[in-house]
Amino acid sequence: MADEPTLIFDSIREQGLPNHFRTMAGPFAPPVGQTPSRLGLESLLASGSEQPSLSELATSIRQLAKTVTVIDLRQESHAYLGEHPVSWYGTKNWANQGKSLAEVEDDEGARLEALSKSHAALVSRVYAKDPEGRLSTVRVEEMDYGLAQTERQATRSLGLGYLRLAVTDHMRPLDADVDRFLALVRVLAPNTWLHFHCHAGDGRTTTFLLLYDMLRNAKVLNLEEMAARQHLLGGVDLLHTPHTDWKEALYNGRAAFLGRFFDYARTRDPRTTSWSEHLAG
Repeated sequence: MADEPTLIFDSIREQGLPNHFRTMAGPFAPPVGQTPSRLGLESLLASGSEQPSLSELATSIRQLAKTVTVIDLRQESHAYLGEHPVSWYGTKNWANQGKSLAEVEDDEGARLEALSKSHAALVSRVYAKDPEGRLSTVRVEEMDYGLAQTERQATRSLGLGYLRLAVTDHMRPLDADVDRFLALVRVLAPNTWLHFHCHAGDGRTTTFLLLYDMLRNAKVLNLEEMAARQHLLGGVDLLHTPHTDWKEALYNGRAAFLGRFFDYARTRDPRTTSWSEHLAG
C-alpha cells in the first residue's frame, strides 16, 4: 500500500510573478548555437509558470489579456488554503498515478472537505528530494487559513477560464488529454490567452507550450527549432534532457511523442482531425 501523501507548499511566493513565468514575446536566453527563429511566436498568446498563488492568479495572470484561460496540467491533488497553493506529494509526485480526472477530483474534494472543517493544517515546506523523488528535507509548519478551495473554484471566482488535464509528472500526456486540449483550441475565441502551469513550470508546462507552438507553426518550422525556442524562453530542453536514472525512459518517451505530434501538426489539419483519429490512420 502506498504511503499517505504529504501536504506541501507549492510555492513560498504570494504575489508578483510566479517562478518560471514566461510569455512567448519574452527574450531568449543566450543560445549555445544558432538562435532559433521567432516566426509565429509572438502572435502565440500564451504563457507558462509554476503553480501561481491566489494573488498571482488575481493580478499577474488575470491581467495578461481581456480573456484568459488557465490550463492546469497537474494530476496530483492540489488546492488553495487561503492565498497559498498546496498539494499532496507522493514519491516522484505520483500520488495519483493511474487515476482518471474524476478520481483525482474526488480525492481532492475529500481532502479539501476535511481541511475546510479545521481552518488549520500542518504543511511541509520542501527543501530537498532524494534521487528517487522522495522528500528528504522538509520543515513542517502549522498554517491557519480562511477559505479552502480547488483551483477550478478559484479561477472561476476570478472570471478566468479553466481546463484541467491530469498529466502525470515527468511523463508525456495521455492521448485522451491531447484530444481534450485540441478540442479547447478549436473553439477558442479570438484573442484568448492561454496560461499553462504544472507544479514547477518545467516539464509539463513546456510540453504543452510546445504543442501549442506546433499547432500554429509546424507547417513552417521544424521541431528542433520550436523546441529550442521554448527552452530559450525559460522552459526545459525537451529533446535533449540527459538522464541515466528512472527519468531516462520517461523523457525519451516524451521526446518520441513530441516527434509524432509534430508530424500530426505538420501534415494534418487539427481543426478537422483529432489526435486519436490521426493515430488510428
